[in-house]
Amino acid sequence: MELPACSFPDAPEGGGPRAPVCPPLLEDARWTVADGPRRVDCRLTVVDARLELGPGVRVEFGPGAGLILGPGGLLLARGEPWSPVVLAGRAGAGPGSWDGVRFERGSRAEESQLDQVHLLGAGGRRGASLSWQGGSPLLGVVVVSGAAGDAVHGPPDFPAPSLAGLLAWGLGGVPACAVPRDAVGLGD
Repeated sequence: MELPACSFPDAPEGGGPRAPVCPPLLEDARWTVADGPRRVDCRLTVVDARLELGPGVRVEFGPGAGLILGPGGLLLARGEPWSPVVLAGRAGAGPGSWDGVRFERGSRAEESQLDQVHLLGAGGRRGASLSWQGGSPLLGVVVVSGAAGDAVHGPPDFPAPSLAGLLAWGLGGVPACAVPRDAVGLGD
């Protein structure tokens, strides 16, 4: 089955709920499945640190919450096909219940990796499940489902993510969109 071509329109600023800001994560952290599901009820910013999410880790975000990679922030979210990393809104929350993952200018996006990751119900205020303002994360297999807006978004003056695998999502009646391993030029 051939999947439809992908498009990457500009992501609007949404008007959903806005969560409080957490104290920033300033030290390297590794979250594992043994820690149980993590609950994040705020906008968590990783600054000058690395956040590593191992296979089977589930992070549940409250309304308007999200994960922001700020200056010096690095994300290594690496699951397995049988045990993906899951970043999701709370059970029963609708599309766009949380803001998603955002790489800001100055983050270590180009060193960041997302592979075997499921982003569920994101999009919220930022309008995209995964966005970047500088650099470009390496994406392996990333599945976006129940998004309120774009699956991914990056400004035209910065490179698109480096793709090692497959990016797929289901939005607005389109069953899925895939970008194969050798795809280039995801920007405008």
